[in-house]
Amino acid sequence: MPEQLRIILEHPVLPLTLALGLLCILIWNVYLTMRLTRLTKGGDGKSIEGTLHGMQATITELRTFRTEMEKYLTNVEKRLRRSVQFVSLKRFNPFEGSSEGGNQSFTSAFVSENGDGVVLSTIHARERMHIYGKAVEHFASGHELTEEEKSILESGKRALLAKEHEQSKANNTI
Repeated sequence: MPEQLRIILEHPVLPLTLALGLLCILIWNVYLTMRLTRLTKGGDGKSIEGTLHGMQATITELRTFRTEMEKYLTNVEKRLRRSVQFVSLKRFNPFEGSSEGGNQSFTSAFVSENGDGVVLSTIHARERMHIYGKAVEHFASGHELTEEEKSILESGKRALLAKEHEQSKANNTI
């Protein structure tokens, strides 16, 4: 028997160390094979290049989708600014000091974020009722506004500014 083999067989620690080393190498090989299989899964399963091409196509699709979504959301934001954002109603007595009217009269405002919309006012008296509608642009009207109409538009302006301020604060914290 050669001298080296006899030394190996006389020291049982050395063969155990070699066997343990081979076992570790085998486990590491299985682990790396599993990772490589996971990496190539989804493509053709044969090459990393195929997987990378598939991922590149997905990224291109996602970029196109994002661009389309940004355009869509910009359009929605423009349309939303033109829609009614503030609605309010204020009751009042137009004939203070007399027995006519009571608090049956009211003013309603329907305005967008830009302050465009309409103010509707009704004046109720015992024998009659009048309804007035006035167009509003930028929280102002080309027609003379009553104090109640001015008041309701001013409260709408304040409410919309407060809402805008809250939204900008929320966007800054994100």
